[in-house]
Amino acid sequence: MPRLLTQAKQQNEAATLPPKPVALFVGGTSGIGKASVEALARYAKGNIHIIIVGRNETAANQIISSLPQSPESNYEFVHCDVSLMSNISSFARSLSSRLTKLNYLFLSTGYLSTEAFKPTSEGIDQRLAVTYYSRFKFIQEFLPLLQEAKQLGEAARVVVVLASGHGKPLDLDNLGLKKKHTPFLSLFYGPACTELAVEEFAARNPAISFTHIHPGLVDTPILSNFWLTKYFVWIMRLLFLKKAEDCAEWMLCPLLGDAFESGAFHLNEYAEPVPPQTLHITPERQKAVYDHSVETVSPY
Repeated sequence: MPRLLTQAKQQNEAATLPPKPVALFVGGTSGIGKASVEALARYAKGNIHIIIVGRNETAANQIISSLPQSPESNYEFVHCDVSLMSNISSFARSLSSRLTKLNYLFLSTGYLSTEAFKPTSEGIDQRLAVTYYSRFKFIQEFLPLLQEAKQLGEAARVVVVLASGHGKPLDLDNLGLKKKHTPFLSLFYGPACTELAVEEFAARNPAISFTHIHPGLVDTPILSNFWLTKYFVWIMRLLFLKKAEDCAEWMLCPLLGDAFESGAFHLNEYAEPVPPQTLHITPERQKAVYDHSVETVSPY
């Protein structure tokens, strides 16, 4: 596992990609997602189909115009507000109708808030919808195309960028945080559910790779705009913030590395396994969270 940045870059550069791979980046218009799009396109030498999902078309077009070009290049942006599961369903139906496979699904949408429970029109807390349920929904919707890639003998990998190793034991009587919601509970809910969902998806789809990875502290627009941190970002940059383009190298390791061919992985900011004691995985929690998540996102 590459702890040094140079090792991560060397591993990614040496990776063998499938013929004209297809990659879907959700949250790819800024920060870690943007940097990861740029790095993957560079390693593929432009011989790749990348779909960027987000809300900022102007930013996406700027990214696309800067990516390496080849006769095989296919870069596109699709608008989608991922806080609504119905939007994800419509998007998935449209995209799936014109793709024959999906090799890489990279989920990195960010949301920082200290608000109390704020439901979307579908009744899901806004923060939880973006940081957890949307990611579950994307994986659920695109599993058939990931399976198609695997049947071709190609890579089929999912990377969820959130906070591996930083969840807390869940109260199974308060899934969705509708009985009790605090900023503290909301902060740790997504990582806790994600580690359990990753395990269950891997158990149900043993040929596909599912990774939950923590990016660490990264200099991204979401940090600069958050009211609790925006006045201190310049100090944080000097002391410990990573550049998004450096972080992207580690985030791409489970997408491209030979060690992540299939199974469930829980990684820290250097693409190393998190200590087992930081995970709170039990068969009971795993099944309960998976069943609850399916019930929550499937009606839309």
